[in-house]
Amino acid sequence: IVGGGSASGNGDVTGPHGHFDAWIVRLDPNGGLLWQRTLGGTGEDYCRSIQQTPDSGFIFIGETHSNNGDVSGNHGFVDVWVVKLDASGDMEWQHPYGGSGNDYGNDIRNTPDGGYVFTGYTASNNGDVGTYLGVYDMWVVKLDSAGQIEWEHSYGGSDGDQGQAIEQTVDGGYVVTGATRSNDGDVTGQHGEKDFWTIKIDGLGALQWQSTLGGSDYEVAYGLELSPDGGYVA
Repeated sequence: IVGGGSASGNGDVTGPHGHFDAWIVRLDPNGGLLWQRTLGGTGEDYCRSIQQTPDSGFIFIGETHSNNGDVSGNHGFVDVWVVKLDASGDMEWQHPYGGSGNDYGNDIRNTPDGGYVFTGYTASNNGDVGTYLGVYDMWVVKLDSAGQIEWEHSYGGSDGDQGQAIEQTVDGGYVVTGATRSNDGDVTGQHGEKDFWTIKIDGLGALQWQSTLGGSDYEVAYGLELSPDGGYVA
């Protein structure tokens, strides 16, 4: 399964909704196209991360600028957008998340309880966002199996902080990585313009530790995996 975006309406792409759509493609073992779906509205809509779900369907996260077509319930100009598809690529449900500011979704994972957890970043201080720290915040949201919010937390300081990747840990918590421009609030030890920022939270989102890595210029982490020794690689 491949997720991304498309501005086309011909060739392999059928059913476009607007200027830019989330585009989901299912391939056979040799890379042949089995099916494709364009999803969104008349605004710009993206898929940033996609996972297969235990029921053989798919869950993806991105962002939406739309509030029509496949999208309903947008809170502001840009919302995190999570869509659940069945095994054939047909939409089962969709939810925008965020507030009146701009909210972006970067990574989503299945959780053992049948729900999902995602990370991204938010510049909202209302709607689904309970706490706003400054500029934009790393945002982690736990969902149930139907996409309803179980809990959400913002992390960071008075400058820009973003979540790019998330993994569940063996103790039932989560580790999240991305970047920070802050050196206050939840962030200590920042080295310069922007640092790799990794946090460890428990199963309800409480911060357990944080790590800033970098130099005097610009660093950002986009990927994260657990390592066999109980540590992490970003």
